[in-house]
Amino acid sequence: MKKSKKIFIKKNSKPGKSGGPVIKKKPGAGPTTLKDAVEGIKKSSMDKDNMWDDQSAEEDNGAGSSTDSKRDKGKAEKFTKMRLAGSLPPYVVDLYDNAANQKESPRQFRTEIINTLFKRNPKTGRYSLIDDQPLFTEAKRVWEKKFGTDGKESYTKLVMRGLFFGNSESAGEVTEFKSKDGTCFYSFRKMTAGVETGQESSLGYTKQAKGTQQQADMLEAMFDKLDWSMPYKGTDGLVVEPGKKLPKPMAAFLEKAVATQIRLGGETMLPQESSDVYDKLKKAYVESQKMLGECRHILAWKEMPDSQPVSKDNFDKFMTFVAKQTLAHHELLANGKAVVKEERKDSEVVFGKDYEQLELMQDIHSTLQEHGEEPTSSTSQCLRDITQLASIGSYGKFSNKCYSDLMRRVEPNIAVAETYKTKLHFANPAGEHTQEVLLPHELFASMFEHENEAFFRNVASDEGTRTKFWDRMRSHSHPAWENHPLLHRNIKKAIPISVHGDEVPIAGIGKQWSKKLVNVSWASLLGKTETKSTQFWSMGLVEKTDVKNGPYATMRNLWKILAWSFTALWSGLWPLTDHKGNRFPEGSIQLERAGTPLAGGFFGVVWSLIGDLDYFTQFLQLPNYNNKSMPCSMCRTTLSGLTTWSNFQVGAAWRGTMWRPDAWHAWAGRSRNPIFSIPGVSACNICADYMHCKFLGTDAVQFGSVMSFLVFEVMNEGSPEDNLAACWRFIREYYRMHQTAVRFRSMSRLTMFVRKTGGPKLRGKAGELRYFGEVLLALWTTYCSNELELHKKITLLLKSNVFMERKLTETKGQTSMEDEDADELNQACSDMLVLQSDLARHFAEHGKLYFTLTSKAHQLQHACLLASVLNPRTVPCRQTSIIITSIVTFFKHNYNKNVC
Repeated sequence: MKKSKKIFIKKNSKPGKSGGPVIKKKPGAGPTTLKDAVEGIKKSSMDKDNMWDDQSAEEDNGAGSSTDSKRDKGKAEKFTKMRLAGSLPPYVVDLYDNAANQKESPRQFRTEIINTLFKRNPKTGRYSLIDDQPLFTEAKRVWEKKFGTDGKESYTKLVMRGLFFGNSESAGEVTEFKSKDGTCFYSFRKMTAGVETGQESSLGYTKQAKGTQQQADMLEAMFDKLDWSMPYKGTDGLVVEPGKKLPKPMAAFLEKAVATQIRLGGETMLPQESSDVYDKLKKAYVESQKMLGECRHILAWKEMPDSQPVSKDNFDKFMTFVAKQTLAHHELLANGKAVVKEERKDSEVVFGKDYEQLELMQDIHSTLQEHGEEPTSSTSQCLRDITQLASIGSYGKFSNKCYSDLMRRVEPNIAVAETYKTKLHFANPAGEHTQEVLLPHELFASMFEHENEAFFRNVASDEGTRTKFWDRMRSHSHPAWENHPLLHRNIKKAIPISVHGDEVPIAGIGKQWSKKLVNVSWASLLGKTETKSTQFWSMGLVEKTDVKNGPYATMRNLWKILAWSFTALWSGLWPLTDHKGNRFPEGSIQLERAGTPLAGGFFGVVWSLIGDLDYFTQFLQLPNYNNKSMPCSMCRTTLSGLTTWSNFQVGAAWRGTMWRPDAWHAWAGRSRNPIFSIPGVSACNICADYMHCKFLGTDAVQFGSVMSFLVFEVMNEGSPEDNLAACWRFIREYYRMHQTAVRFRSMSRLTMFVRKTGGPKLRGKAGELRYFGEVLLALWTTYCSNELELHKKITLLLKSNVFMERKLTETKGQTSMEDEDADELNQACSDMLVLQSDLARHFAEHGKLYFTLTSKAHQLQHACLLASVLNPRTVPCRQTSIIITSIVTFFKHNYNKNVC
């Protein structure tokens, strides 16, 4: 394949008026790339077609054809720019400046040089430097010929010292030998180099393997379909030493390939219901994950998967292979989706046929009865069930009614524990009212008895998983494990439980007079299915309806009921008394089963208390996060001084003040909430909520500060509003290219991150902020300056943030992280917060509130410190919000009816 020098273009850091990045031509001829290979194949194919065409050959070598008599304006401008930049080959410059003067028409000859030197791609409009024409190969050959001769010169010892060593006895590196007549000679090695210039004429013939036009079109179409490009610069001999930094465009290209593999992996799961495509998709998925790992290997270790150094050649070959496999996977996935779609259509047709068969079955049933032949009871029951099932939604006519019809028929058969009814005092409406609570121990036992399969799938898991969980807690010294009463029980049937609480608005959302509902729910830490199947609601209380203090305090009495229920769940036995300590009434079901096993010997261990900082302070009576002397529930850190929480280094002094169970229970200032009366429960069971601490905490501040710094100080598109508009165009394009899962719908106003008081803070939901880190990193690196120390720190902060999210994504499904992953997560968190602290101080010195720190940063470190025993993904509130949404919807519709 013929080589060609490509003139690359690079995106400017400033978007254009149309919203897309401004394309700036960058001078200099780079090395050949895979796209050059496409152009080369096309070129060679064209040469093959014109091999014996004299006219075409004459036009190609610039021998005065009529088409070359007029100078191409675009090529001339390209030639001028490259010459001013010093990017033209020296032999081309010599040909243009000196050789042209010897021609009959120097201008005509220079026109031929310019028109022949460049070739324009009709699709992209780019100009490529093509110097493989005879006009240029001859000029290159006669320009300069370097040579070297290697030899030895020998002298006698006296002459040697006098000529070369100033009569010094130290003769340097010389060798001695004798001639045939016995004379001793001494010699040293030297290299003679020179340059031979002049003119040389030759007729060369080179045999080349030429690709076809079809091959070139296929290769170009492959990259167009994948929306991949490789605009990296370098030389033919580019070799990246292991551990050294990859060229930025090369790394960006790998990132794009990684994103494609991740997306393909997720979409591959969709059409698996079809057995026809399952095996093929499974094989493609395995290959995709292998390529994903290899791409990440190159990014992480700066070497090829086979441990060879990264060079232009082996990188091009590797990415060509990845592209071919990815396209094949794309096609297979598209076929799989089409098969599934057709199968669904077929099923709709079959349903119509089934309805006809149902009518036929009814006719047969009636005929048998008319002839005195009674069908069997099982047949009749089956017919009744099928009839009821087929009749939902008016026999499928109204799809939106199917769910309600189905639930109306199956609800009588649902075995769910009855709610626990008790009298509690309320302030609004005033007086004593009946409150219902879905007790955890009763729901636990009901699931075991009536929904045994769901119990093991969503709560208990298998014995190996339970044993592995508790072994991990013991071997990695979870703070609550020390002297825990579980040490004296059989862990094979112990199920770790998390208790989550949170306040959510149900009326007047966003208003000062809004009403909130506090929810308490529980879940098993071993549940592996979707959140709506593993999170179980217990009770809710509408704000400002409860009695706050005294013996009739509503919330405290509710906590007593829950603590009593969780204590029974811990014992694994039905309770002997009610929550007040009174014996159950004679003849009641509660008295009959008192003291018997709850669920075949299984029992629950309250292991994690989850919530945000307001919930911890207001409802669990833990230390206030604004307290100067003790602002943390999990350690004895301070606002300032030696043990300040704002020290984010790995060796910070506050890490030595973390609570231990016995010390906390002996502390006079501990919380008196009844939840801490459950055996083994203390402040060591507090789990900082990753969603509130990071996504709605540090991320909101960091992202808002970067956006504010960009639009007000870094970008120069015009006004801050114009800068924000350019940012939003970039963000939307990034969303489209990378198929971002959760996106901001709009970011057209500065109030998205600029507040009336305080520093910048990006508004948005947790999911929108979670997926915004990658976008913002790409946006920031487009406009920042790598020469400024301040900009470098912001870049490192965003990279650390993105690394944390990637690490959590990689460990999805793991209850606890492996030691190496946990250490990397902790280090990234520490680095990110240290950088945020440095940036906050820098801007504070200039009177700006960028990157301000809050106590949520300290809570985030606590969440990451537990990663080796509890993956932060297993305890975030964002998962519980799914089930709470349904409950909140119910309360919204019934709030005016005083339902609480």
